[in-house]
Amino acid sequence: MYLLYTPALRVSEAINVKVRDLDKKNECIEIWGGKSRDETEIQKAPCDNRVMKRIERYCEHCNLRPSDYIMFSQK
Repeated sequence: MYLLYTPALRVSEAINVKVRDLDKKNECIEIWGGKSRDETEIQKAPCDNRVMKRIERYCEHCNLRPSDYIMFSQK
């Protein structure tokens, strides 16, 4: 839910976010593709530092690697 609410991602964008797309230094999430964009284009969605820490804590708790998706779906 944090991926949808704070950085205001669409569901289609949020399910494609990988652990490596979290940019803690710049407090943003890198979105590949997005609405009406090519899959190779990147845009950055700002994200509050507190929310970023919670997402990272979730990733650590679930032992997610940098190449793993944060949200699991059955597309």
